[in-house]
Amino acid sequence: MNLTLYQIDAFTDRLFGGNPAAVIPLEKWLDDNLMQNIALENNLSETVFFTPAANGGEADFEIRWFTPSTEIDLCGHATLASAFLLYELLKFEKPVITFNSQSGLLRITKTNDMLAMDFPSWEPEVFNDPPLQLKNALGGANITGLFKNRDLLAILPNEESVRNCNPDFALIENTCYKILISAVGDEVDFVSRFFAPTFGVNVDPVTGSAH
Repeated sequence: MNLTLYQIDAFTDRLFGGNPAAVIPLEKWLDDNLMQNIALENNLSETVFFTPAANGGEADFEIRWFTPSTEIDLCGHATLASAFLLYELLKFEKPVITFNSQSGLLRITKTNDMLAMDFPSWEPEVFNDPPLQLKNALGGANITGLFKNRDLLAILPNEESVRNCNPDFALIENTCYKILISAVGDEVDFVSRFFAPTFGVNVDPVTGSAH
């Protein structure tokens, strides 16, 4: 069996920037354990596989995402990387790519050189019952707001506090599994970092689905 693997940096216009994903197009699904082992071998935040969808449905492709340790239900940057591969190298010609996934139908629209993602959104709610040890898990950070939807979102006082946060990954894994920290930026709208040690990704460079 021969597979072709592409490593694509999403959310960037420069080499070695953004968030890298391993993208593997398939004709049919591999065994789940094999896909997980490939993702472990790649050791990137995400390895994404896609296959042609069955005829007659809305979707063009079926898509699945794996971290080094587990399959997840949604990943933004790897989906964007898959669409880039389809348009730029595999010469997909429709202006919209529709992927079927565990999170439903995901659509990527191409306008000139721009790819736009239409993803599910989860309305955040104030989280009034913070996990024990959360402050310590974030290295003693001053948490000024806490929200929860699909992920946990902690607001810190400023950009410097986000940059200087020194998380305890073992404690995050035992406390909240994964967390996004954010603050108003100095020269941008906001800054953020994402930690998901439970899923084999201590620090993910972007995390499109969380945003």
